[in-house]
Amino acid sequence: MRHRLYLLIAIFVIVINAASVSADTSKSFSVTPLDPETKQTQPSYYDLKVAPNEQKVLPIRIFNGAEQAIKVKLNINNGATNNNGITDYSGAGKKSATLKVGFSDIATIDNEEVTIPAKSAVDVPVTVIMPETKYDGQILGGIRVTSAEEKEKPKASGIASNIAYTVGVVLSETETKVTPDISLLGVKTEQRNSQNYISATLQNGAPVIIKKLEAKASVTKKGSKKVLYEAENSSMRMAPNSQFNYGINLVNTAFKSGKYTMTVTGKADGKPFSFTKNFTIKTKEAKEFNKNSVYITDKPTNNTYLFIIIATLVLIIIASIIWYIKKNKKPTSM
Repeated sequence: MRHRLYLLIAIFVIVINAASVSADTSKSFSVTPLDPETKQTQPSYYDLKVAPNEQKVLPIRIFNGAEQAIKVKLNINNGATNNNGITDYSGAGKKSATLKVGFSDIATIDNEEVTIPAKSAVDVPVTVIMPETKYDGQILGGIRVTSAEEKEKPKASGIASNIAYTVGVVLSETETKVTPDISLLGVKTEQRNSQNYISATLQNGAPVIIKKLEAKASVTKKGSKKVLYEAENSSMRMAPNSQFNYGINLVNTAFKSGKYTMTVTGKADGKPFSFTKNFTIKTKEAKEFNKNSVYITDKPTNNTYLFIIIATLVLIIIASIIWYIKKNKKPTSM
């Protein structure tokens, strides 16, 4: 009888959990790009040939599978490159000074917040108007759709709780071949997820997507050839006119102040590049980063108090010996 009771309880818990999962699933929505001409569904992104001053309307179909209406928010973002060497459309990437025409400059949405009725779909038009001047290369961007009813978690957590979809957009006008233009903007120390990094800020200054970026970075003491830290990656991508921090993870090693040299070599779609940059890690920044890192195993210990105690004990012993010798010293006879 008891076993049957436990079985019934287990089945009840499973049913409740399944209902909960089903309820969560019903709150989701989906996003599909439609062909600008035929309005038929197409792959997950737009790859369009356009002309100067041309206007195109990109219909985005948003389907709500929930039993109640939901609100979604749409954002127009420029294509960027995140610190993992992956194309990013979240709008979080730093805008490069080389980006003359961004997707956010030429694309607009009438209503950034849209209500989708229950069990229904709404087509949201995104209007793109190309500049009058002829443009060689590619313009990369993304139409990001997120739930407007769910709040994002605090920035400190680095994780957003709301559902998000992104439709990528690639626009080009000419067949002119544009070659990548890689440059090293600088070297800096930073932390990612409480781990120490030495990062090279790489920039693609050309309006072209780099489909295969290979890079190898190494750090030596200035004037030395001994490699202290290094990193290598042969499967990265870069958005047009974007930059990112290519980092060397020090893993569990502390920053040490001093003068260093970073060397970065690699290929951008077969085009080789090589850079050398001297940089300095200051004592103050090294201490600050090391203090905030939870992974460091070689943190220097503060032995000041130990030295003081040992020195004090040594002085006491020496003073005791001198006192003992003086006390037991026999007077010399005349």
